[in-house]
Amino acid sequence: MRLIIALFCVACTVNEKQETSITINGQNYCNNSAECGEGLLCVDNSCLESECFSSTDCQLEEFCSEFFQCVPGCQLDSDCLAGDSCVEDTCTTQGCRNTELDCEVGEYCDVSTQSCYEDSFDHCGSCDFNLWQGGISGGECVVYSYDEFSYCNWDNWTQTGTGCGNSDTCLPMYLIDPLASNGGFCASIYKFKTCIPETEDACPRGFSCIPDIYSDGSNTNVCISDCDYLISNGYY
Repeated sequence: MRLIIALFCVACTVNEKQETSITINGQNYCNNSAECGEGLLCVDNSCLESECFSSTDCQLEEFCSEFFQCVPGCQLDSDCLAGDSCVEDTCTTQGCRNTELDCEVGEYCDVSTQSCYEDSFDHCGSCDFNLWQGGISGGECVVYSYDEFSYCNWDNWTQTGTGCGNSDTCLPMYLIDPLASNGGFCASIYKFKTCIPETEDACPRGFSCIPDIYSDGSNTNVCISDCDYLISNGYY
């Protein structure tokens, strides 16, 4: 009985040794990575130090090589920074492909050169009374907002006004009160670029082409945005 138990234990010892790696010519021999220590992989029956298992284990703009080391470069776009592409194993910054997605407020994307350029129109520029009445080239002066109780000094003789803060314009009170003979009120009048609705890149980034803004059949279509927000946040 003791002999049988002893033989059984010897067999156990042999099996345990078969599951561990052995050394051949100074290298750990293995059949699979489970036979190697922590941080090692079984490659061509040898336990080798590994830094990564896949490129997701590496830093951006690095990939996991065939020797399981993180090396500079890329194999896929996902190895690069957001928006960059992997071209011939190198992360390359791409130019713009879409005005709304790739450019700054007030810019268009020139897809032929993959570069954004600033629109020359004076978006959200302030209009005085004369510009509002006389019109501007390539756009429309639009009364964006006004406060009838925000009074200003209007001169009917010179058709000019003073006393409004910020970039507001003084308008004659008779525009909202036909019985008023003098005085004025402050209004925000901004320049908006004319546009053709439902066309590609009808407006620069941050603006939307709104058709017939006066709803009077005049077909005054302009690129509208929240100018108060854009101005207060330094865009204009």
